[in-house]
Amino acid sequence: MKILHISHHIGCMRDHAYIYNKLGFEFEFWKFPKGLFYITRDIANTIWNERKDYFNKFDYIVTSDTAPLSRIFMENIQELKPIIIVWICNRFDYNMERDMSFYQIFNKIANENKDKFKIIPYSDFEKVWCNVRGIKDILNTITPIGINPIELDYKIDCLNDLQNSYTEDPNAKNSYKNDTELEGKIFIPIYGNDNLFYNLKEILTSNNIEVFNGGYKHSTDLKFCKGLVTFPDAFSKLITFETIQNEVIVFLPSVEYLIKLHPTNNNNTKYWFNCPIGYLNTDLIKYCEWYRYENCRIYFDSIEDLINKIKNLTDEVIEEKRKWCRIYGAEIESTNMNLWKNILI
Repeated sequence: MKILHISHHIGCMRDHAYIYNKLGFEFEFWKFPKGLFYITRDIANTIWNERKDYFNKFDYIVTSDTAPLSRIFMENIQELKPIIIVWICNRFDYNMERDMSFYQIFNKIANENKDKFKIIPYSDFEKVWCNVRGIKDILNTITPIGINPIELDYKIDCLNDLQNSYTEDPNAKNSYKNDTELEGKIFIPIYGNDNLFYNLKEILTSNNIEVFNGGYKHSTDLKFCKGLVTFPDAFSKLITFETIQNEVIVFLPSVEYLIKLHPTNNNNTKYWFNCPIGYLNTDLIKYCEWYRYENCRIYFDSIEDLINKIKNLTDEVIEEKRKWCRIYGAEIESTNMNLWKNILI
């Protein structure tokens, strides 16, 4: 079995490297050209004509973050040999909202070509959004697993460029050479809510809490941190699952606090959450993966509560949360490996 995986996202590639390797497949990755997210019919056909002999060597081609990459194959189904798996990771119509021809072909393929195209959301919200936009016939959710063996990194196309896009992000205030430099520190990611809406580094350091504020090179590096704090901006992220598999203590705003924050501004910045159907409410947050595995997380109701919970984190709480990470991690791996096995074998 030969698989080609096309993506913009290092996390998607790493997640699937583990799956393909465990299932015993031959696999390759292709990092799609940087910044090219609007896939017109002409772009799709140009890429197909340049690479169709290469594409047709594979049994399966998987596209992830973003789903419009699948248009390369939807527009050329008559010449297409492999089965295409569209793993929807960031809204199926990301950057395609004004192109009605994309919706037409996506809907046509979803309805009429189920044998050749398997469209799979990576969170339940992606299925909701497909339905809102008129795409009904997609398969059930398969979430990320979050296990990223570092020995498989050599398979990742453009690995250094992808890593650098995180570690050299404009919001990255710190960098590290050795993962042990993260030891005992609270990890603050590069996302806008953590750096612009709130300046978490300033808030925590002014309260005598050691932090690392930047991008990580590999998810296993997070094991060295005392914990990670983030204000969610999407229903699902790869790091949601990577933190579970690496037994990382994650501090998150409570459901009530998150709902309160979403329609507000702070530091001249609006709280961002990738929710195209309105402000967050309790029904919508049910779709957010950060709140699905609650026993392994620590939720706070305010900045003051966050500071208090970090400062009073005990060994007993750490071990309890890590125990639940192991329980959830095994469940996530078993469930999703079986789902992928049923799709691919």
